Amino acid sequence: QWNGMPQETLISAFTEHNSISREINGSSLCQLLLKDHHHWYMVSKYRGKYLLLQAANTNTSPLMDTGYKVFKTCEAGIK
Repeated sequence: QWNGMPQETLISAFTEHNSISREINGSSLCQLLLKDHHHWYMVSKYRGKYLLLQAANTNTSPLMDTGYKVFKTCEAGIK
């Protein structure tokens, strides 16, 4: 259940950090980890679509693992 930071705020933060990354080293972000007082969040962009995940606790491993599985599944479906 989503009960944290508004999704629009997360996408906006990703867009801002992506712009900074492009200016500094010319590359685009594929993932961004953010934290508020209660949760960790992962924002990923893949083929123009955003994946927004919220951790149930302070452990970021499930976020990274779930994001990886989603992208691997998408890749398998594309082939």
